[in-house]
Amino acid sequence: MRAREGILNLLRTKRPRFVPAFELMTVRGNTISVSVPTTELREEILRNKTGMLMRIAELAGISGAIELEVIVNEEIRAARPIKLEDRVKHMTEKNPLIAELRKALDLEVE
Repeated sequence: MRAREGILNLLRTKRPRFVPAFELMTVRGNTISVSVPTTELREEILRNKTGMLMRIAELAGISGAIELEVIVNEEIRAARPIKLEDRVKHMTEKNPLIAELRKALDLEVE
């Protein structure tokens, strides 16, 4: 848990899709537990498990074995609804030129 921010920063740069799951991670003994909303995301995390655990161990200064537990919890999706308007707002905040592009192409948010 001491290396939590380092782990999240690493994920933000390398695997941004994993960040919401790891923001709520819990640690019991040598096991990191995360909950994800879909089995697809669970499978993607498990495919990258070895590399991620090696980087986490390096960041946290852990020399022993660590394990990753990924649980599918479909209720998470309901807790974080993503509306079209929210996505457009987020993209426009990241790149203000999107608003100009929408005007130039006369695009409406539907």
